[in-house]
Amino acid sequence: MLSRNNYIDKVIGNYRIITELANSESSSIYMAQHTVNPKASGVIKVFHNTPALNRDLFFREVRLLRMLKHPHILPMLDAGIFEDALYLITEYVPQGSLRERIERQGQTLFPTPEVINILSQVGQALTYAHHFNIVHGNLKPENILFSSTGHVLLTDFGWTTMSGPAWMQGGPGDSISLQALNSARYMAPEQFQGFTSRRSDQYALGCIAYQLFTRQVAFNAPDFASLQ
Repeated sequence: MLSRNNYIDKVIGNYRIITELANSESSSIYMAQHTVNPKASGVIKVFHNTPALNRDLFFREVRLLRMLKHPHILPMLDAGIFEDALYLITEYVPQGSLRERIERQGQTLFPTPEVINILSQVGQALTYAHHFNIVHGNLKPENILFSSTGHVLLTDFGWTTMSGPAWMQGGPGDSISLQALNSARYMAPEQFQGFTSRRSDQYALGCIAYQLFTRQVAFNAPDFASLQ
């Protein structure tokens, strides 16, 4: 498999990778430009070190997620294997995430109508996905994006088959633990035991609501183990 740095300028699907946006032990995320329409940008998520069994589950989930057509769910553009690495391509949303909006807000409370509007749109997307028995499984502010018109776009549905329990591992202070800690603040108790359901998504949405209304996370701890 290519190293992370070698993906720059590679063409995956109909998109040429321009720059790296983020990376972790389990995946890297890149900004890409359409090879035919230069004005069309996409985001490519490349997964690292995925065993054969997870690949079968990956494509099963891809088939399910292709069914999701909802105004508050970010559509998937493409998915496949590139040089032995699994990838997903979605639209690029330059308006950023709810996490970024929270950080810009500082300690100032969000207006109540804005909070209710955001939660309502996320709830609509989850209800729609749950109708197809699809659970998000990793709901957090980073995975709530905003369109150019300010509407919510829910992204990054689960992919627990790609990262499994491994994304929870790692020593204190390393990048894996920090990523796990951030996700764990919104995880329902049963998820620490490896079980995820619709109620897990509802629990995470409740944690996000608490944070938006109070400017405090509902549960916090210095390390992942303390949150379990």
